[in-house]
Amino acid sequence: MRRYAPLLLVFVLLTAGGCSASNETETPEIADAFIDRIRELRELPGISDLLIEILEDYWITDAEFHQAKQAFSNCVTVKFPDIYIEFDDWGRSVRGLDALVDENVTLEDALRMVEVVTEECELRYLAWMPSLFHEMRNNPNALSDAGWLHECLRAKGAPEGSALTVDAVDELLMNEWLPAQEFSSSEVEACFFARFPMLAPPGS
Repeated sequence: MRRYAPLLLVFVLLTAGGCSASNETETPEIADAFIDRIRELRELPGISDLLIEILEDYWITDAEFHQAKQAFSNCVTVKFPDIYIEFDDWGRSVRGLDALVDENVTLEDALRMVEVVTEECELRYLAWMPSLFHEMRNNPNALSDAGWLHECLRAKGAPEGSALTVDAVDELLMNEWLPAQEFSSSEVEACFFARFPMLAPPGS
């Protein structure tokens, strides 16, 4: 693993709030796999100078992530002032499409128009940075899904953690846990939904 010291960056704010500051004062150790993905992201054609600057130290603070999401939202609302974007841990939703509907524009037409702009804005200001932001915190060693689950099972003292190899966990993940969500123990179930919370039953 490599360690990159934080750099002094000046960010252009896209809202009227003044300077952005973060409570995160140190850049943690960053797995080589994340460094490679960030390098690839910074070299994508069409991404904004803001995103390049945010990724310069190979880490994304909470404040920087908020700033990039705000820049994306602003990019969309410049074209569609009545549209607003809602974010959650796993993605975003476009709200306000009804405002674009009239006798000449159906809801489907409005959705298609907005999708063209949101895709352009997303590439410019976010690309795959949101998944990096969460993955660098939840999986700092950049383990595979099976590797992460194996470590989780070992940490919980589950029999599967000591009895199975990572390859065996991967086979169970692909053939049983993901397609059928059938688990051999409560520890497996807990680790599975910790890794894939978007698949958890509603209200769980």
